[in-house]
Amino acid sequence: MVDFEQQLDLEFDGEFLMPRINQQAYRDIYTLEGWLHRLCLASWMRAYGALWHQHLDPKLRKNLERLAERSRQRLHLDAETSGDLIWQSDIGQLLSTLTDPQIAGDVHHLAGQDQQAIARDFDEICEIRNVLAHNRALSPQTYALLRVSIIRLQKGVDHFRSCLLYNSSNILDDDDGDLGSYLAMLLEGNDWRKFQAFVARGHGFIEYVTLPTTPFDKGSDPDDSWKWAPTTWTTSPRSP
Repeated sequence: MVDFEQQLDLEFDGEFLMPRINQQAYRDIYTLEGWLHRLCLASWMRAYGALWHQHLDPKLRKNLERLAERSRQRLHLDAETSGDLIWQSDIGQLLSTLTDPQIAGDVHHLAGQDQQAIARDFDEICEIRNVLAHNRALSPQTYALLRVSIIRLQKGVDHFRSCLLYNSSNILDDDDGDLGSYLAMLLEGNDWRKFQAFVARGHGFIEYVTLPTTPFDKGSDPDDSWKWAPTTWTTSPRSP
């Protein structure tokens, strides 16, 4: 029988034993939490557009604004910072914000899951995350429970990614409403070899997309031609 220490897959850091399973669990949670922040922000934007923050619970909004101010005061640490309120939220605040009844329909549309199902798995992950935060070793059984919750939530993340990152949005023609006409006016006389852009609509979002702009006809490094095209999303409240 394999003993408990072997199951933990321990390694030494100096004289200190570090279970590798803790490292993997933290990595899994870190990745999932990042996607849930994105899902949360997109759901609020889909519901209320650019003014989504005005619809947050006033007490929660005040706390997040305070955290954003503290984040700006930590620039000397050279760590990742963001002025976005959703990205200021800790895991408990993220859960509250993601399961707010105001955005129930938007979360379901973007994640393909209802808020109650998300909350159940999120609660389990929060408990295990707290164990990690207090330097307690996870067992293989603990990690298995964590993976079950992550796999269920990952299905919602995959649905969200298919909606926003890999969706089949409708590209707006030059005469397709105000947005298409406005972009056409801005790009009148544009040199399409140097700048290519379009506007698309899908899943309640308007996408402003610019394509790769490397001057292909000047013999530049072909690897530069395939850099990711920057995309910006905006919304009108619960647009179709």
